[in-house]
Amino acid sequence: MAAILLKFATYGFLRYTLVLFPIAHFYYLPFIFTLLIISIIYSCLSALNLSDKKMIIAYSSIAHMNFSLIGLFSNDVYGTIGAILSGLSHGIISSGLFIIINAIYLRHHSRNILYYRGLI
Repeated sequence: MAAILLKFATYGFLRYTLVLFPIAHFYYLPFIFTLLIISIIYSCLSALNLSDKKMIIAYSSIAHMNFSLIGLFSNDVYGTIGAILSGLSHGIISSGLFIIINAIYLRHHSRNILYYRGLI
């Protein structure tokens, strides 16, 4: 989910919503920003309470993609370019993080973050 589906949502907003509904985009912009900020705060607070590593990466991934959507809805060329580059880099990085978590899981058979004290 974190590596692919969140990028599809960003692409859908860029490709369809902003192009097909520009007046609604400007009309609902404060509501969209409010929802994005609430979602950033909620997903960060939820990630702080979790102990499963994959869930932590998934919730923090949602927060990062909300920052990309803020850039996308900023009505600026640099915000749109930044959102696209952030989505591309986030797809590579989150996939790599899930691969690392899986490698650690195969060695220790646990994804609980409390189990890995002193791993560094």
